Amino acid sequence: MRIRPIKTKDDFEEALSLIDQLWNAEYGSSEYDYFETLAICIENYEREKTIIEFSDPIEAIRYYMQQRGKSFEDLSELFGSSDTAFQILYREIPLTIAMIWKLCKNWDIPAECLIKPYPINPSENKVSNVSHNEGPLSKVLSNSGTLALAKVAGHS
Repeated sequence: MRIRPIKTKDDFEEALSLIDQLWNAEYGSSEYDYFETLAICIENYEREKTIIEFSDPIEAIRYYMQQRGKSFEDLSELFGSSDTAFQILYREIPLTIAMIWKLCKNWDIPAECLIKPYPINPSENKVSNVSHNEGPLSKVLSNSGTLALAKVAGHS
């Protein structure tokens, strides 16, 4: 049995077929070792090639938090503030480019999941610490005028 990376959909299909054949391999056997290694290759391929479609970035953050065992405290630490984490999760303020970068770099959330415009909750929208006069990237990106991605100088 030869171990090799899974690079194509055909490789992936072949690996799935092989893993079915090895499903009942005895723990500790060479077949089990092959099964375990193949499972890791399949998992890596799926993680790299599969981007889940989310209705908006907040749903993506919540999903990845749940899947990776991340807590509200972890998000607060990443953003440097529990207030900011709360305001993001409850759609009171928009994600900034800096926040998106941190989520991509530190939590491996694909950027494609985070850059989609989404509505900010107008009924509970508090005055945010986001200044919309900080340069060209600070323009609000929106369909309805309430969607935003803002560049925040000095904010994380």
